[in-house]
Amino acid sequence: ARLVLALFAPEPTSPDYGLSPRERDVLRAMADGLAQKEIAARLGLTANTVNTHVQHLYAKLHVRSASAAVAKALRERLL
Repeated sequence: ARLVLALFAPEPTSPDYGLSPRERDVLRAMADGLAQKEIAARLGLTANTVNTHVQHLYAKLHVRSASAAVAKALRERLL
């Protein structure tokens, strides 16, 4: 019976934290080790726009640094 019930149990999913597609792009670039100016050049954004996305990421992920954001994203399979 346990095996049958396990087939119908929902698989655990990682939370998405409400990240926008562009925030995910910025987070991926951060995980690649790029600085904010490099992220701006890669994504065709201004440095101020990237900074805004980074600040939103910090707030949504409840972290205070880029390394903490990347670590949490990798740990929770957001990337």
